[in-house]
Amino acid sequence: MKTSAAPPSYINIGYYPQFLLSLILGGSILLSFTPYWLNPTTLFDTKRFFIVFYLLLSALVILCSSSLREDIIHSLSNQSRLSKWLLLLAVTCALFANLTSLYWVKSQAVLSYGLMLITVTALLRNVVIQSHDVILRLYIWLTCSIFMSVLLFHGIATWQGDIPNYRYIFSFVNPRNINHIQIWLILPLLYWAYLHKEKQHRKQPRSWLYSIPAVMHFSLLFALDARGAFIASLGGIVLWIILSPNKVEHLKWLGTLLALGLLIKWLLFTPLPQFFVQGVWPEGKGDIRLSDSNRLALWSNASAMISFWGHGGDTFVCNNDVIAHTTHNSVLNIAIEWGIVATLCYISLLLLTFYRVWTCANEKLQVLGITVLSGFAYSLISGVLNTPLSQGLAVISVASFWAMSTPTLSTTNQKTPSPLSKGLTIISHSALILLSIWAIIFIGYKTYQRIDNNQYRHLSVEYYMPQFWIEHNCMDAEPKLKSISSK
Repeated sequence: MKTSAAPPSYINIGYYPQFLLSLILGGSILLSFTPYWLNPTTLFDTKRFFIVFYLLLSALVILCSSSLREDIIHSLSNQSRLSKWLLLLAVTCALFANLTSLYWVKSQAVLSYGLMLITVTALLRNVVIQSHDVILRLYIWLTCSIFMSVLLFHGIATWQGDIPNYRYIFSFVNPRNINHIQIWLILPLLYWAYLHKEKQHRKQPRSWLYSIPAVMHFSLLFALDARGAFIASLGGIVLWIILSPNKVEHLKWLGTLLALGLLIKWLLFTPLPQFFVQGVWPEGKGDIRLSDSNRLALWSNASAMISFWGHGGDTFVCNNDVIAHTTHNSVLNIAIEWGIVATLCYISLLLLTFYRVWTCANEKLQVLGITVLSGFAYSLISGVLNTPLSQGLAVISVASFWAMSTPTLSTTNQKTPSPLSKGLTIISHSALILLSIWAIIFIGYKTYQRIDNNQYRHLSVEYYMPQFWIEHNCMDAEPKLKSISSK
């Protein structure tokens, strides 16, 4: 007796991680060159809607697919014992702060958003290594998008008789949003160019072309007066050179690319285009900013909000009285919202990453780890971990490092990770299901509120400050820390 064949499946859910990776990079490329959108609210919120879309889509897919939940559980359980315990302890402390948060509904959205980013990182871990070359090629397209957003605005301004500065850009509210993207791209593209440089005299005589994206990034750092991004990226590059055997050769090559980047900045952005088109030499374009950009006052104000257990999500933005909607320091932000223990776990994970980079012999793993360290180092003075497109690139960078640093069976002193018990497996699946439902409800509600209020376009502001949205991030709540301290 013949058995009937199972009906064909028209949607293979196993391809979702690859689709998600393509969606993140493809969407980032398209949203990084939008000269037809000029309104600041549209520029920023559209990027946030994009990441909210794929987080909620991922939550829905995870809710419906036990196989993807298995992949996520395997990715997280396949890390080192210390990493798993640190991550588990941090999440546990964040959950406690979330339950006792000052702004309960807001905190649910913030925490589930962060946990979904971790979940997507675990999901992408299984596909990033085999897609490495594709990722780098899409990084080049992304580089071209942000480069054209700056070049086109500078060119139009120069042609119309203006003297452009670092805020003359399309597609982004703030030039720092571009720098937040760059920090995840520079070192991988630089290393890719170096690998092809090694083949220059053998099989690929035109391998110098691979250096062009790195030169474009350096020229943007100069054109946008990006002190923080320049220091963080250059610090990562220097660490890579220190760990490499050919230090002198690396330094010479890096110096050449930096010089070319400065030359491109002079030729395409300022000051030579203004000199040739307008007959004027812009003044002050080579000056170095020495101010602290109000960071010290901001950090002092943020430090006063720290508590041992944390106050929950959105505490800072609803209580800050200094001009800024983020702490511009990821350590302070975690300490305020999720407590001291979660902050110590966060710092420990970064130190563990540095230790792995310093002690490993695999140069590719070193580059991936240093890229992660550079991005998180930049987060100590900026909002790089809050910017929508930057968050997607951070997820890809961390997923790549996780995948490369996971112990393999060929390692002599490593054992195959033991499978989870049936009880732990059920708990893990239940936690992912609950997280998916929580994210769909609260992130969806936060997004609905923004759309229902027409993104607060009817309220004009003099200075746009992004946090989760652009401006008006705490319209329906009052400061609570001051009232607590006054009792």
